[in-house]
Amino acid sequence: MNESNSTSQLIAIDDITIGERLTPISQPYVERLVASIEQIGLLQPIVLREYGSGYLLIAGAHRIAAYRALSRNTIEARVIEASEAIAAIAEIDENLIRRGLSAFDEGVSLRERKAFYEAAFPDARHGGDRRKKKQEGTLFPLETKRFTSAVADKVGWSERTIKKRLQLANSLDPEAVHIARETGLIANESQMLKLAGYTPTEQVKLMKAVRDKSRSSIGQAEHDLGWKVAKPAQSYADKLAAAFGSLLITAELVQLEAMKRQLDAAIIQKKRGNS
Repeated sequence: MNESNSTSQLIAIDDITIGERLTPISQPYVERLVASIEQIGLLQPIVLREYGSGYLLIAGAHRIAAYRALSRNTIEARVIEASEAIAAIAEIDENLIRRGLSAFDEGVSLRERKAFYEAAFPDARHGGDRRKKKQEGTLFPLETKRFTSAVADKVGWSERTIKKRLQLANSLDPEAVHIARETGLIANESQMLKLAGYTPTEQVKLMKAVRDKSRSSIGQAEHDLGWKVAKPAQSYADKLAAAFGSLLITAELVQLEAMKRQLDAAIIQKKRGNS
């Protein structure tokens, strides 16, 4: 069933399986939806796919939560065909578009989406397939694109922003992130980007300083630790290694393969020069 041609229908909420979500339900967002639904009704049906004798939710968990808060037993829905990977991508896209996630949480969602996207569209791992073809499922009836390009088209971000979000998600230490959530600093993208420039051990030290001394910035924590306003000086080799590590995280497979060829050639040339 093509998504654009599928019509909505009333579905019993008890027949819908929500499954394991990648992100938790936001109660404040549910409350805003409740007020909106009471005033103007449901503007967009939820999206389901058939699942056993009932349905599996693809997009609309917050709308279902709002309907339950209103003690309503049925909800307007569209039933489409979609694979497990496509269903997960649709849920992630809805969260990225509709919810005010932190830059770090957006990066975590993008990392999950990348895994699902490359599972559904293997050609995307090699920079995309320029030949137009029908994709698995019906949510993405376009040619295979590289991951960052596909996300940019879907959520309206630049590919540079997407890569920065991914780098942030891959660079922050879990313990440091936990403390950042406790202090609320997780919502400050510039502060998290600054924190990401440190090693995992340094990140934890900085966030403990923020928490224990009730600081509002990484700069204040740097001062408390005696690091002034800058990280201890790095050698050129260390800076080069850090930049290369970040590049490895954000580069597409086709770019990594090209880099490998260049490195192999450079190593051979160095060996000849030293012989």
